[in-house]
Amino acid sequence: MIGLERDAGRVPVDRRDQATYPADIESPPRTIEIKAVGGSQRGWFLPLEVPQVNEARSNPEFFIYIVDNVRQGDPSKFGLKVGGERLGRLLTKAKERR
Repeated sequence: MIGLERDAGRVPVDRRDQATYPADIESPPRTIEIKAVGGSQRGWFLPLEVPQVNEARSNPEFFIYIVDNVRQGDPSKFGLKVGGERLGRLLTKAKERR
């Protein structure tokens, strides 16, 4: 993902080791959370932590990058779905689960 951000002309910083940062990558103007799933993510719920939901609701530049089909092991067959502007609309339907 860092490479994709650089290719897009942004300057990404890995923030996974910073517990107070709400996402995995800071890539101004974007704040990016990365989710990897074994199979297809299409039609499934997306688990987010409370700080991620709060950030997504307050920051229009919060993005979620979903990498799916990782279980099969071949990176050339991984899928990438980028959620940004639609995320706000989806969060109106969010349900808290514990």
